[in-house]
Amino acid sequence: MGRPRNGEVLLRPEAQPRLHDDRRAAAAGDFHGIIAAARVDDDDLPGKGRRREALRELACSIARDHTETQGKLPGHARDDRGAVGAAQDDDVRILRGFAEPLAVRGARLSAVLVVRPSSLGDIVHALALVADVREHRPALAVDWVAEEAFVPLVALHPGVRRIVPVALRRWRRRLHVASTWREIAAFRRDIRRSDYVAILDLQEQFKGAVIARIARGPRHGPDRASIREPIATLLHDAHHAIDPDQHFIDRCRQLAASALGYRAEGPPRFGLVAPVPAPGKVMPERPYLIFVHATSRADKLWPEASWRELIARFARADFAILLPWGSDEERVRSERLAAGEPAARVPPRQTLGELAGLISGAELVVGVDTGLVHLAAALGTPTVSLFVATDARLAGVERASRLARDLGGVGRVPVPDAVTAAASALMRRAPRC
Repeated sequence: MGRPRNGEVLLRPEAQPRLHDDRRAAAAGDFHGIIAAARVDDDDLPGKGRRREALRELACSIARDHTETQGKLPGHARDDRGAVGAAQDDDVRILRGFAEPLAVRGARLSAVLVVRPSSLGDIVHALALVADVREHRPALAVDWVAEEAFVPLVALHPGVRRIVPVALRRWRRRLHVASTWREIAAFRRDIRRSDYVAILDLQEQFKGAVIARIARGPRHGPDRASIREPIATLLHDAHHAIDPDQHFIDRCRQLAASALGYRAEGPPRFGLVAPVPAPGKVMPERPYLIFVHATSRADKLWPEASWRELIARFARADFAILLPWGSDEERVRSERLAAGEPAARVPPRQTLGELAGLISGAELVVGVDTGLVHLAAALGTPTVSLFVATDARLAGVERASRLARDLGGVGRVPVPDAVTAAASALMRRAPRC
């Protein structure tokens, strides 16, 4: 902590050791791995025996990959949060000048690292912070830690300099395999190649905090009252009061702004660039819509009878309708919904990049509260999101785009008439040639 000046406290990042050169580090970009434990430095691995012991310790810090809070365990953040606006003003005042003095320390402190490995929709929301950083701190590059399945998603943003892939789900099932430990070591070398001005832990879970702890630089996250898993605050250096009762897009933007000393204002900007879909069997020759019925949670599904009615209505309007899928169960449901309707098509399984290209070319995307629907809104495609069991205020598509509409909510199932009306209004606002 720096000397008080004019009533302000300036935070100073901890000194970080220099990354040891290793000619094998060039191979790190070819692996998909997940995390090492906190507080294990290069000096911990001088010999084979000690290396095995240290790597064994890494397994103890691999957290379960789930989507539920693991209990309200205490961290060490301050208890008082205050109003969000006031808290953000305080953080900006406390951290004023934080990024600029760090920048003069050398070229090696020229980037921030974002830790948001999953899931698809949350990564989409978090990507909005890249435009803010580029506007307010143009000298800083942005690197990103992402699960291997979502690397193509982060790659859609030209503002991300480097993606460090991880594979928590795959690693957790293969801890007994020697190649897994080689990948862990390679991941650790890869993430420690750079010293960072700030490490932004947006995962809000212990697994994200462990990943952030391995990297070089001061670690920032929400405070104990704001974060999803309070125990994660134990591995952070700076804690920020971020109101949890707001959209995740705004939470991510505010954390980055608080950490780097600027204010996040205005609507979110995503800047994603999707690949152009190749004409062929998948992309229809006439205007097409994409209906996304699949989600990881059964309680978020929209009734199949409603889907069939919506398909029939738009088929009569001479649209082709694509029903993408990602698992065998979803493929069977797509085939069931398309049965008896020539305009409805079940495409082969697509990669995430291919789906992004198809979404960007669609006239409209209608879907449940799931990642591909959030991606559609971020790409600027007219989008209607159907909420059945979740709160649109916290995760809706309207926050991402003026060409998006949220329908329904917790315990409120949208009806086909409302979906048709919302879709028609959006398509009139954004006619496609």
